[in-house]
Amino acid sequence: AGNLYEILIDNLDLADSAVFQSNYSRECFNHLEIKYPESNSIILNGTNNRIFSPSYDTPNFSKKVILVSNSWSKNHNKGFKTIALFSELNRVEVFHIGRWPDDIAPKGVKLLGTMRESEVAQVLRKGQYFLFPSENEACPNTVVEALASGLPVLYHDSGGTPELCKNGKFGMALPENTSDKLILNQFIDKVLDEYDIMRSNIMNNLNLFSFQYCFNKYIEHFEKIL
Repeated sequence: AGNLYEILIDNLDLADSAVFQSNYSRECFNHLEIKYPESNSIILNGTNNRIFSPSYDTPNFSKKVILVSNSWSKNHNKGFKTIALFSELNRVEVFHIGRWPDDIAPKGVKLLGTMRESEVAQVLRKGQYFLFPSENEACPNTVVEALASGLPVLYHDSGGTPELCKNGKFGMALPENTSDKLILNQFIDKVLDEYDIMRSNIMNNLNLFSFQYCFNKYIEHFEKIL
């Protein structure tokens, strides 16, 4: 797989065009001085909105604020320590889909294990926010799925995630210091104040997160170069 990747990179500038998952992805190529076609587009990922769709029930914030996280990888850059810290806040309940590393204590996180897409979608619909402290992701599918399910995203301000969240329109960047519970509580206050606006923005733009929208962007790209 490594050799194939190197062959692809070495010959990329010979292609007629290229598609990047995010502006962040393209900037990574620029930083590494990797040549690519002058004709190129940025097309964010989409998801199956027949599976990932929002609940239209009004969330009840009077008891617990329900955060959902999701990760197949156990890489520490996924932000497991931050997820665990949020779970220690009295008014927060955290559900984690996927795998969890053995060397990080989950604290109060409710570990749901790996699930099928339809099961993931059901959990997302019961959540109120999607917690995504993962760093430097190109264009994370889990974020697209959460947005398609109507969840504002609480995200690490890095990689292509801010692009998916329209730099605060569909979610809110996490504070730089996530190890202080006082700061995390203040952050929860802030996201609760902005929930209605973020949720409304997402619901008015659900088409942006669909496979169909992504497909149409690829068709536009091909029409430009043919």
